[in-house]
Amino acid sequence: MNVCTFKNLGGTALYRFWIIALLVTMYILAHSSVLNFHQKPVSMIEKKLADEPVVQTPDSQQYIAPDSFINLTKLFQLSTNDLRHLFNDSIIKNGNYKQRIEYYSELGLETPYVLSSLGEGPLGLYDKDPLLDLTRVDCMTFCEQILALSISPNYDEFFRILQKIRYTGDVVNIIKRNHFVIADWLPDNQWLLEDLTQKIGGNSCKRMTKTIHRRLFIRTLGVKDSLNDVPGPDTLSQPYIPKEVMPEIKSQLKNGDIVCLATHRKGIFVSHMGFFIIKPDQEIYFRNASSSSQKVIDEPYSELYNRLLKKKSAAGIIIFRVRTNFALK
Repeated sequence: MNVCTFKNLGGTALYRFWIIALLVTMYILAHSSVLNFHQKPVSMIEKKLADEPVVQTPDSQQYIAPDSFINLTKLFQLSTNDLRHLFNDSIIKNGNYKQRIEYYSELGLETPYVLSSLGEGPLGLYDKDPLLDLTRVDCMTFCEQILALSISPNYDEFFRILQKIRYTGDVVNIIKRNHFVIADWLPDNQWLLEDLTQKIGGNSCKRMTKTIHRRLFIRTLGVKDSLNDVPGPDTLSQPYIPKEVMPEIKSQLKNGDIVCLATHRKGIFVSHMGFFIIKPDQEIYFRNASSSSQKVIDEPYSELYNRLLKKKSAAGIIIFRVRTNFALK
């Protein structure tokens, strides 16, 4: 073998080595970017998701003039463009949060019910459902999205605040999601919501104590990652207004109150949630994404009361209210 042949072979081998090294490096970077995405705060993922199809809306991008929004009844029919322009509507710009909750939630009537409609987006490791989806809701995602809409000045803030409401520490990760209403969702959103159950119920209130098993629940979602950062069994106590005294506290309810149905079932405090809406005739309705009706409906307060009385597992109600002095962070 002459020197030239040896150099050629050596050069070829070196070339192949660098090609293989480059491919391995690209593979590692590609996979690490997906993994690291789930540990980034919301402010960092917004740019990354700018061109991703995380928002599920109808295909039509036809613009609807702001003045015509007053006549709309179907929030789930709006395109992303429509949603962006919706924030220019005079009711949205000039109304208080109670009026906006009523307005947005009314537009949300008839929205189809789908359990677990939101996830961590297309880059999610375990739940690739959209980070935002107004075309379908369950009881919790309905409340989360309406709340985020009602306190946001524009579409971009709506997206950011929605993730803030749904995740602890603004980290979009299924492990960091506020899965349990009383154990996670309410404590993490103290900046926005106040638990008024004891104040409204007074001496009629009772307390229930439950043990929350976060790790067991997260494992049921298919998560195989380490859960060392997830709290173990957590025993908590929560006041609730017994269903029998619901007629007595009716006058203390406010438009836009969030109502949670307290349950006697083990392992959870809340079985369902929605908004109390007071209509012009002063009648109160429970506006909620109903699994039995398979859509968002208005249920008269009297019917809710009678339904809970007949349901053995139903304990009563827990009431949250948006703070008047909340500050967007």
